[in-house]
Amino acid sequence: MNQTSKCYKQIQFRSDLRTIRLMLGLSRKDVSVNIGISDKTLYRYEKEPGTTPLHIAKRLSLYYGVPLDQFNYM
Repeated sequence: MNQTSKCYKQIQFRSDLRTIRLMLGLSRKDVSVNIGISDKTLYRYEKEPGTTPLHIAKRLSLYYGVPLDQFNYM
């Protein structure tokens, strides 16, 4: 079982973006580089979930391997 699968199994509730990132053991810089945004922008999305555009939430969902409806981004 890979790290993403383990994370998904642990997320049985809606979780925030930062919690998911930390559960996967990822840095903000690693995630932001891989989804094409700045680390400052990701920080803002983690602190203010209502600011996350749907297209970015979809990228995060794919990158984290977690269904979109499993985390708070709005």
